Amino acid sequence: MARLNVGDKFPNLTVNTAFKTGTTLHDLCTGKKTVIWVLRYIGCTVCHYDVQIAANRYSELTEKGAQILFVMQSDQAHLAADYAQGALPFDIVSDPEMKFYKELEILPAESMEALLGDQKLLHPCVALSFGVSQILAFIDNDQREVSHF
Repeated sequence: MARLNVGDKFPNLTVNTAFKTGTTLHDLCTGKKTVIWVLRYIGCTVCHYDVQIAANRYSELTEKGAQILFVMQSDQAHLAADYAQGALPFDIVSDPEMKFYKELEILPAESMEALLGDQKLLHPCVALSFGVSQILAFIDNDQREVSHF
């Protein structure tokens, strides 16, 4: 499958989370607007920080009728070791086989320079907080169904 476009059906993959096995994306998304935030490993400091920023600002999303679902390459054991059950207000999909990444053609950047392009690197705290703000603005201003099951 290639990149999704407006109106495309999102693949209803069977996935595992830190504390659930064999559930589907459809079940995890529960009919709400869902931001699927794809990261790499929970051991990555920046990725771990993304999760914390999202958890801290999660009520801002739920007030808008939305939710977040993270996807990471970390296995269930690593996710469960980092977060006690119920510690986060959202699920993290465990995808160590990278099925989700392959299905949606989510590839790593060739280099940091290729990832950033002409952009200057912001301090991580500013960049991550800005990312959550951008998601909130998108939810406020865009009523399209970007992808659905």
